[in-house]
Amino acid sequence: MQKRFIPAGESLCIPCKPPFSFYRIIENYSQPAEPPRTLHRVFSLMRKMNVRTVVVESLTREGELDTEANAVEGRCGGLVEFEAWRFSFFACPVTCGLLLHVDDEDYLGYAIFIRIALPNETHRCYVYEAVIAEPAFHIHGSMPLGNSLPCRYIHCARRYTAWVEERRFILSGSFFSQQNGLTHVCAHAALRWLLNNIPERIEEIVSYEQINQDLQIDHATRKVGRYGTEPREEGLAYDSLLDVLDIRGYKYLDVNFEETRGRPQPYWRFIYSIIESGYPVLVFFRTERARHVICAVGHTLNSDMWDEEAKLAYSGAPRMKYLSSASWVDHFIIHDDNYGMYLCMPTKALLLATTEERGPFQVTGALGIVPTDIELGPLDAEFYASAMMRTAINEGPLEDCYWLRALRQEEAAFGKWIVLRTLFTSKTVYEQHLRDMEDPEGNVLRKQQIETIIHKKVPEHFWVTEISLTDIYTANKHKLGEVLLELSDPRIKPNDKLETYTMKLFSACIAIRLPGNILIPEVGSSQISISVHKTNLTGHVPLLRMSRSAPTFEW
Repeated sequence: MQKRFIPAGESLCIPCKPPFSFYRIIENYSQPAEPPRTLHRVFSLMRKMNVRTVVVESLTREGELDTEANAVEGRCGGLVEFEAWRFSFFACPVTCGLLLHVDDEDYLGYAIFIRIALPNETHRCYVYEAVIAEPAFHIHGSMPLGNSLPCRYIHCARRYTAWVEERRFILSGSFFSQQNGLTHVCAHAALRWLLNNIPERIEEIVSYEQINQDLQIDHATRKVGRYGTEPREEGLAYDSLLDVLDIRGYKYLDVNFEETRGRPQPYWRFIYSIIESGYPVLVFFRTERARHVICAVGHTLNSDMWDEEAKLAYSGAPRMKYLSSASWVDHFIIHDDNYGMYLCMPTKALLLATTEERGPFQVTGALGIVPTDIELGPLDAEFYASAMMRTAINEGPLEDCYWLRALRQEEAAFGKWIVLRTLFTSKTVYEQHLRDMEDPEGNVLRKQQIETIIHKKVPEHFWVTEISLTDIYTANKHKLGEVLLELSDPRIKPNDKLETYTMKLFSACIAIRLPGNILIPEVGSSQISISVHKTNLTGHVPLLRMSRSAPTFEW
């Protein structure tokens, strides 16, 4: 980070306790005719997070910023006036002489802001990149109320290194960037959100021009954006976006919501399963003139939501239905390069794609980077897990216990539905989760029982569908068990006979854990055998959570 952005002189430390207005800072660095909406959003977040000092550094046109400026000059065919600043934010009063003594806990993040005067006497102002700490309540450096905002989960955040003068800071946050409409467009910004927020990335931050190099965009023979009197804006095709991921060796899972074949794909449930696994998701939708892309990095949760459960009951839905845990997600936390970062989009704000009518705000697709090849999507995995769970609890010779009876009763009751939560995980993470499991009575899994589930044939990554009851999930964020499924597609067809369907179904199953029981299916050439192992873990246990830097205050 230090080599990427080099200060050009003395820093300016600005005390910003109210009634000081951030409008005064923004007016000094932007064009009045083109208010930078994304920069306003950054400062609005800082006001909410009780920022007390802004450090402003003018940056030299060197390194990555020189590459950015040269690209703009090549695109416009002339020299430009290029200016850049780094805004750094602190939750405590700071003077420039005391930066070396400020703790990481008081550092709230940074934003790199660029202003360019173009040869045709127009300007471009944009947030080249920003990393802001997860939104939280800050009072003099402390974060009360469980640190984060209530029931708000930023799943796609990682640790970043940042610099203010010669002082190095570490923060946890989600990466954001904005297009300039000349050398990069919204799809470029989306790729930067995707690539720079994945949990495996350690330090390097992918730049716009690195993406352009991947795509051989030289701003002369191949261009994007729009400049001057050009008749239309040149965007980046979806296939080009995939090309970048292929070139860099990333795996991804994508869905075209405009296709009508197969089982309907509620976009919000696809998004939920991927971000719950810790990976960002790009969401594509129509606008009045073109297509746009945003990035989901988290969600909010309202455990008192009524509609999904009530719809099933009042519509007389069949007992085979179940409730997805996504039913209680009321907003996705998104980045939109036109409006800024950490915004809340209502879960079903986008319209479902239909062949009869196409219009603005209609979802067209979604894409998320994943750690390995995935053939089986989350909705199919959840559907198959539902079928296996019902087969297991209704037909299997299981060891009886109170919570197994409760699961059976709720599955059979009218107006009640099992709750399923699906995400993918790794063998290492899940094995540690099994070790940490403890029910309210203090029961745990023994080492041999864990080894029964995590046996040698278990792949490195797999789907986990957690099983819960409505009131256990909403009140405790707990579960009664889970179904483990391979990522490969079992190739089930609509016309398969019941025997063939069942064989294919259980061939994809790794294990099923229920209260007091572990089930391991073995599928031979002509039959299925299921070995049942008794356990003392008979109660409900916490959900599988991806590691988080900040605990969330839950309701």
